[in-house]
Amino acid sequence: MLNATDSPYKTSVRKVTSTNNKNIQAMKNKVNIEKAFTVITILCAVIIIGAIGLCLYTAIGHPEDAVYYAIVIAIMTFTILYVYLISPKSIELNDTSLIMHKVVGKIIIPLEDIKEIRPYNQSGLRLFGSGGLFGSIGLFTNNDIGRHYEYVGDFSEAFLVVLNSGKKYVFSCENSDKVIEQVRSNIRN
Repeated sequence: MLNATDSPYKTSVRKVTSTNNKNIQAMKNKVNIEKAFTVITILCAVIIIGAIGLCLYTAIGHPEDAVYYAIVIAIMTFTILYVYLISPKSIELNDTSLIMHKVVGKIIIPLEDIKEIRPYNQSGLRLFGSGGLFGSIGLFTNNDIGRHYEYVGDFSEAFLVVLNSGKKYVFSCENSDKVIEQVRSNIRN
């Protein structure tokens, strides 16, 4: 018979330590939106709401065209909603990953996949996405870094992340210099 202190299962306690010697200070920083992007967002919202109102008003007078107006309203509504949902909200850094949180979803980049990180304050030619509505969001290209993804609210706080695979991202957040410093210390280890 087993005593209260005996157990049929062997248990052991061991100290778990990281083998990758990382010295990352976990942090989460908000993405700020610069004034120009805020103005563009407000103007776009006013224009889109006005266009939706005009479509509704016109559809009432021409019920035979209501389907076309409904399609236009749906496209405008979907566009503004989609861009809002993919807009950046914060950047999180922990001992294993750099995480860009969007309104819905996130982009997780393992620190071991990062080849380079540096300040970067220039946008490019928009291939797909938004160049002002809720920020600079989507696929862009320019002569300096080529094709890249931007999730930027304020270019004065922007930084470039180049992955070992060659994929490039431009993110922004408050205290971006500290994020860059922390990730660089990981790259050197």
